[in-house]
Amino acid sequence: MLTKNKSRNIERLLYLAREVAKTRPDKKVGNRPPFYFGSYADYDKWDGKNQQLTCGTSACAIGLASTLPIFRRLGLRLKKVSDDWVTTTVQPYIRGGANSYNQSYIDVAEKLGLDVEEYCALFTPDAPPSWFADNASPQDVARNIRSFCKAAKKNQEEQWMNE
Repeated sequence: MLTKNKSRNIERLLYLAREVAKTRPDKKVGNRPPFYFGSYADYDKWDGKNQQLTCGTSACAIGLASTLPIFRRLGLRLKKVSDDWVTTTVQPYIRGGANSYNQSYIDVAEKLGLDVEEYCALFTPDAPPSWFADNASPQDVARNIRSFCKAAKKNQEEQWMNE
């Protein structure tokens, strides 16, 4: 974990874990979209404009974070993209940050106080050490975030990554 504002970044991640744990994979709960770890938002259902994701789309942890005021103040947003490799997808970005597909992930990771490996371990399917599949439950993802934060408080992020 990046050391700048480490305790604040840990608190933000723990807040996100609490919010993720409140979601359900099969239905909307309050203003929270249904949880699906396999995509930031469902590009077939999301119009690319409704940043609160109240349009019936599903969302993963970062997709959900993009709707929460604490992360929106950091500039976290979602956008639809099309390029030569991906027909259409949704990706996170930091408002005012890079426009390139790969750099936007780096910007989001850094804004959360994470390096890219940590970001992938927490927020992308099939990444070590959790190896969660697309259908990971919100409770599993929240537990993984809390576990990482516990290690980060002890400066043991590297050990956590290698478990």
